[in-house]
Amino acid sequence: MTRDDMPLRVVWLECRYRPAVAELDKLCYANPLTLLELQTMLRRPHCTGAMVVVGDRLIGYNIFESHKDRYTILRFAVHPEFRRQAVGTRLFQYLAKQLSTRKSRIIVEVPETDLHSQLFFRALQFRAIHIERGGLGTEDVYIMQYRKTIALIVPQSAGELTPHQ
Repeated sequence: MTRDDMPLRVVWLECRYRPAVAELDKLCYANPLTLLELQTMLRRPHCTGAMVVVGDRLIGYNIFESHKDRYTILRFAVHPEFRRQAVGTRLFQYLAKQLSTRKSRIIVEVPETDLHSQLFFRALQFRAIHIERGGLGTEDVYIMQYRKTIALIVPQSAGELTPHQ
């Protein structure tokens, strides 16, 4: 099945899908969350998630925290069978639509050894803004940021408005 004929739905993470999220986490992370750890994470204030489903099958998810001025992605995964089919991009776009003038950026921490994730987020216009030495014990972590571009209208002369970034 290709991305052109997949009936994808991107929706807020539903409680009934939490066991499937824990199973997908096992496929995608070297240190997966248990179902209990996942449920504990989602009970934290301002922590929620989104998921991509085909029919009733979970094929991707992200878990993120909402802060005063940003969102921080805590977990982001796409089932290996559905990678490179724009599933992750659709999941990111769902979160990016939540951005506003007040919350204008998304932050994600990516391990130095996870080149696939670095390239994926870079393709989505994330930029590395900091390296946290030993952020995962002995491994460094790249702090990557996506900023929403807001076009401002700036008057050039009387009666004339042009977009300005």
